[in-house]
Formats: sequence, C-alpha cells, structure tokens
Amino acid sequence: MRALRCWLGPAVALLLALWAAIPLWPAGGAGAGAASPAQGAAPAPSLVLFGWDGARRERVRELLSRGELPNLARLAAAGSMVDIDVDTKTDTKAGWTEILTGCGPERTGVYSNAIYRAIPEGLTVFERYKAAYGAAASAVAVMGKKGHLGGTADEVRIEIDANVLDLVERYRQAFARAAGGTPLERSHAALKAIGARSLPPDSPLRANLPLIAVLLRKGATDRATGADTKGAGARIETAPDGKRFFVLPAEPYHLSWRALDEWLPGLGSNDSVGAKALEMISKYAGKPLLLFVHFADVDHQGHAHGESSAAYTAALRSCDQWTGRILEELGRRGYLPGMSVYLVPDHGFDPGARSHSSAPTIFLASTDRSIVRGGNRRDVGTTLMAALSLAPGPGEPALDGRSLLGR
Repeated sequence: MRALRCWLGPAVALLLALWAAIPLWPAGGAGAGAASPAQGAAPAPSLVLFGWDGARRERVRELLSRGELPNLARLAAAGSMVDIDVDTKTDTKAGWTEILTGCGPERTGVYSNAIYRAIPEGLTVFERYKAAYGAAASAVAVMGKKGHLGGTADEVRIEIDANVLDLVERYRQAFARAAGGTPLERSHAALKAIGARSLPPDSPLRANLPLIAVLLRKGATDRATGADTKGAGARIETAPDGKRFFVLPAEPYHLSWRALDEWLPGLGSNDSVGAKALEMISKYAGKPLLLFVHFADVDHQGHAHGESSAAYTAALRSCDQWTGRILEELGRRGYLPGMSVYLVPDHGFDPGARSHSSAPTIFLASTDRSIVRGGNRRDVGTTLMAALSLAPGPGEPALDGRSLLGR
C-alpha cells in the first residue's frame, strides 16, 4: 500500500485501498500454481504478465482517480504499483524486448522498431522458464500485435541486381512525382505507379523496395541505420565477389518462440486477445503456467485518434475489463491467489498526440507486496525473473536490470 499511496497521493490511495477488502479473484479449485516436483527439485511457480501496450502513466493515474479502472485498482491495492521510467527507445520492439529479457539493446540487439536483430537464444523469460521447469510447466503468449511484437521471420537477403536497380530508380522518380501527403502515403502511391504491387503479395522485394531505395542512396555499405557490429539494422552488404545484397535482420523472436507451448501473435483486438487467453487457461489448467497477455488496442487507438481521445480512454477501460475477466478465470481454475500477477505497458504516449516518440512514463502493478521501488524497463524484466526464481546460473546469460523486489 505504501507504493500505491506514493503513486496516487494519500487521499486517492486511501479511497482505492477499499478495494483491498474485495477478493481479487473467486475461490477456485485445487491450486495449480506449482507443479509436483521431482524429489529434490524446486516447484515451478506460475505468473501472468498483462501488457497494456501504449498506456501513458498520467492518463492511467487520472482514470484510476475517477474509479474507471477498478480491476487495476484492486490489483494495486492487493500488492503494489510503482513508476517505471524508460531510458531507451519508447517503442514496441525495444519495450517488450527489455521487459521479456531484463536486458538492454547492447545485449539483445533490439534498439527500436527499425533497428533490431534476433534476440540471442536463451535470453527471454519464456526460454529460461522452460529450461528451468521443462514439460512440467507451460509457457503461453497471446498477443494483439505481430509486426513489432510476435514476429518470427528469418533474415531476408535480396541481391541488388539490374532488375532491382531499375525498380529502385522508377520508385524514386514516382515518389518525387507523387502528390502531397505523408511520406508513407507518397510511398504507397509510388509503388502503385511503378507496378510494384504486381509482385507476389509475400514478395520480400515488394515489402522492402522503399527501404532499399533509401539505403542505396547512402552508399554500398550502410551503417547509418544504426546497425551494430552483430548485425542489427537493415543494411546493404557487399560480398567478396562484388555482389551487393540488401539485408533485413531476422525478427526479434526468431530464435525464442519455439521454446513456448503456444506462441499466438497478431490476434488484433482486445476482445480477440482476451477470448484466446481464456481458451489457453482452460487448455493448460492444472499445470504451472507462465502466461503473457498482450493488449494492443490502447496503442492502436492512440495512433488513430490521439492520447487525449475518447477512443484511447475506452481502450484503457477495455484492458481493465479483460484483465478482470482473466483474473477471475485464473482464480476459478485454482491459479490464484498463489500465482504472481504483473501488469506493465511497454511505453507511454506523447500527451494529446498520435505518437510515442518521447513517451517514457509507464508503471508496474503487481500482487507482489515486496516491490519496494520503481525503476526502468530492464528492471521489470529482471523482476519477472526473480519472481519465477530464474536467477542466471554459471555460464547462463546475465541480466542488465535490477530486481525491484525487496525480499
């Protein structure tokens, strides 16, 4: 309660503390929070991580003070809520990578939505969880997004031959002639004008032609995108035989997703994500569970209508409602109260705007009362590892964050 009082102010915190008298979950059946361990082995803990993508701390605080997010209020009253301040890029790829690994971009290679590579094998909380507890426990991720969260595609390599160079030149000319509008709108118009859309829908060249045009303008070997020495960032490479290639790195979860029992990206709306989460809880009931539930509607509505819009506020309420429904189902299935509950956004939103280019103010809410301070996104990831007893052992990848737990 001390953390909540500091976060909201004494008067509002006292009001919301009344939620603590109401059970966060219904009485369930036999507990499923820990496996029956083999002799001498530690039991597998269970944890659910809710992701409210793009939820700005100040707007959440305002809605809490008006009693419009009752399930988040009950969660915070049962445990803690602290400030998280982002000190790296405030976008989706960078955000969820730090939260799901406890590591910074220098270790993961994921700097932003545009500059990334595959996260090295074994770094995510899912991989560490399955490595520690094996088939006795389940790891499940249900996600609203796919493009910047959930993507698993391998590296793309396209030879820069005469056909590609011709398409690039035609694209540049068509872009220069395109009518006014945003750069993205002009790019779409240019692609249509040169007939690039006649390429197969899944053609890597069709998807990457605008980027190839930009990189070729900068030179044969491009590092201006921020590509690091381990291959993060799209680039042009020249082979020993003189051939040039456009290279788009593998997506962040290319090496990670196979470790999970279920990896379900691109579900879209909060309603689709919530329904799938309930389905997965039913499917894996009776086993220890690491469950990631990612809601994308707040971010989508922010981009479409702005952070101060009614649609953005409605999406926050939807996140809250689905969080409550999922917690009720976890309680009914016997996971709660033993299961750890965490809730965090990946980034905030620029006040009143449709962007989050500088949006570092987020928060962490949890049933864990031993959270004693705020921190950064890497600290959230490290805290998840600590809650699951996943401290790196000898020879295992290190973490860059500090646990927020005081225990």
